[in-house]
Amino acid sequence: NNNELVAILGNFVNRTLVLTQKYFGGKVPGITELASYDKETWKKYPKLNQRLSIV
Repeated sequence: NNNELVAILGNFVNRTLVLTQKYFGGKVPGITELASYDKETWKKYPKLNQRLSIV
């Protein structure tokens, strides 16, 4: 149902904006170095890793 999808997406966007304002002063934080456990997780998904080129 499109109405339900729009409501869920709107809720997600709203929560994201509220939390960004609350915890980061309304500014999106910069990219930081990945933690070791994050790097290990990315190694498990090489195709996704190549597509996003994060690591």
